[in-house]
Amino acid sequence: MSIKTELESLLKTTSGEREIHAFLKKNPRLVWGTFCNCGGHTDAIVSEFRFRDKYRSDFVVMQSYSGAWEVHFVELEPVDVELFTKKDKPRQRFQGAIHQLEDWKRFSINESPALRACLADAIMNDDILFPEDNTNHEPSNYTSNNLRDPATVIWFNFHIVIGRRETLSVAEQQLKSSYQNLSGVKVHTYDRLLQVAKTFETGKHLDITKHEKSSHI
Repeated sequence: MSIKTELESLLKTTSGEREIHAFLKKNPRLVWGTFCNCGGHTDAIVSEFRFRDKYRSDFVVMQSYSGAWEVHFVELEPVDVELFTKKDKPRQRFQGAIHQLEDWKRFSINESPALRACLADAIMNDDILFPEDNTNHEPSNYTSNNLRDPATVIWFNFHIVIGRRETLSVAEQQLKSSYQNLSGVKVHTYDRLLQVAKTFETGKHLDITKHEKSSHI
C-alpha cells in the first residue's frame, strides 16, 4: 500500500491526531516533504520534541544551509474538528492550538540558549530521519557555527495541522491563511499532507536520499 493510499484511508477512519502522529513517525520523509522540502546540509526530524519540561511539539523539522538553520515546529490537532464558528471566530480546539504556539514562540525568544541546546541534543539523540548521520556529533550548518552556538542564525517557523479542506468555505480558507500574517502561525489542513503524499507517487518530490548524499560534498 502506498503512503498516499494509507494516509487517505487513515484520514477517513480516524477522528483524533494520535493515529496520524504514529503514521507520520513511521514515514518521516512525508513530514520533511511537507514542511522543509528544500536543499540544505543537515536534515533531521524529532518526534515529540520537548522545550525542556515546559512544552512539547508533535514534530520539529530541522534543516541547515550555509549560514543559517530552518526550524519548523508542528502541532497536530484532530482531523474531524471545525476551525471556525458561524461568527468567524476560532473554535476552542483551534484557539487552544494558537495559544500553545504563542507559548513556543515566547520560549524561542526568552529562552533562546536553552532551546538551542534542546534542539542540538534532540538531533544527536532522537533524530528519526537520518539517525545514522546525525548521532553523536554536534549539528552544524557547515560554516563556522554549531546549532547551539548563540551566533548561529535560526529561522523559527510554527505550524498547526487541523481539520479537512472540504469543511471550509472559500471565506474560511482565506481566514485560515490570514493567521500567518496576523500571528506568524501557518495553518494547514490534513489535505496538505495528502497533497505531498501524492507527489511521492509521481516522483515529483525532491529525492531526499540523493539530496542528503550530495549535501555533504
